[in-house]
Amino acid sequence: MTLIPPLEPFKKKLAELEALASSETFYKDQRKAAATMREIGRLKELFDAEDERQRLMKNIADNEAMINDSTMDAELKAMAQEETPAMKTRVEELEKKLLELMLPDDPTDSRNTILEFRAGTGGDEAALFAAELMRLYTRYAEARGWKVEIMGTSPSELGGY
Repeated sequence: MTLIPPLEPFKKKLAELEALASSETFYKDQRKAAATMREIGRLKELFDAEDERQRLMKNIADNEAMINDSTMDAELKAMAQEETPAMKTRVEELEKKLLELMLPDDPTDSRNTILEFRAGTGGDEAALFAAELMRLYTRYAEARGWKVEIMGTSPSELGGY
């Protein structure tokens, strides 16, 4: 299990942001308000993950106590032994998520990007390469969960662009 740093600075930050969000003048600057609300959402996600991690760690400790208890029913021990590895795996996943959520946001993360693929000199081969490149980037974006929108195409006879 990974050592998670204390969450106190994040609790302070969340309290400050929630106080700011409740002020009357908060929505006068729409961009700042949107950024603040995104940060509040990120911090709440952090605390939700930590709550789930704490709950799972308590369940793991309870299961291990059940397994080591000689007076416990054999069926309950078997169930506890089956559940514990999955819970430990989930705790490890949550710890990774927590560490990622503790990193400061990159200001360019929420920006849109437009890519243009054109065939250069080279005729049909260049058009096929542009099509292959577009498929590569499209699959990459979809694997990351990003939205892909094709704004326009000009296909060639051989299936290139």
